[in-house]
Amino acid sequence: MFKQDIKTITQVAGTFYDTIFNHPKDNVNKEIKSFVREFESNRNNREYGNLEKCIVLAQGAPDKFSSGTFLFDKKLNDVKEKLNNTRPTFTSLLEELETLKQV
Repeated sequence: MFKQDIKTITQVAGTFYDTIFNHPKDNVNKEIKSFVREFESNRNNREYGNLEKCIVLAQGAPDKFSSGTFLFDKKLNDVKEKLNNTRPTFTSLLEELETLKQV
């Protein structure tokens, strides 16, 4: 990932501040449009690349979803089995608790 140093960032911020606040109001709209155009041109069509990556991910999503639901069902069945296996233990504990309360 691209990382700029502090000097470059402060220069860009200073240029932006000068562009917006130190010009007559007639030129502000033109300067903003120019700034936005320059900003978009410096991005080197990253949005296009990001869109292509999103399309690839979206096309692979159904396969991942079906395998994910299979794993979810398997885990859910395992949880149900464990709960059913522990039911007698909890039942006996509740019975012992009731007998202790009566004493």
